[in-house]
Amino acid sequence: MCILGSDIRDASSPDPVARRRLADLIRDACINVGFFYIGSHGIPQEVIDNAVKAAKTYFSLPEATKAELAVHKSPNFKGYTALLGENTDSTGLGDLHEAFDIGWEPHPSANEDDRSRSARNDGVMTGANFWPDSLPGFREIVLDY
Repeated sequence: MCILGSDIRDASSPDPVARRRLADLIRDACINVGFFYIGSHGIPQEVIDNAVKAAKTYFSLPEATKAELAVHKSPNFKGYTALLGENTDSTGLGDLHEAFDIGWEPHPSANEDDRSRSARNDGVMTGANFWPDSLPGFREIVLDY
């Protein structure tokens, strides 16, 4: 059993052996554990704290409000997934989590080079994200993260 709890810097290493070793650790954790922790990611703690606060605010909204952005209403699998709304175990009643799925999009303050990435084709996931109108700043906080 392997839980990756350390350095992610090898993801951008020029050494293919180091990148492969990291990829193997991540794969092992995903297959045999189901999750992993990443260290040395470079994300400032304030950005993380803001994202957690925004998530708590969103997930505390009334169910009907969250359901307005239901992932099943999206043509590209983005938006809100309710508790028990997904089922990875065909013998179960559903997964015990809520989610808010997004795809890549440029930050509102992005430069033109970053904005050009939004034209890429992500297959069935291609298309706009859904964002809650009732939470000003939510989009920017999530994209900062």
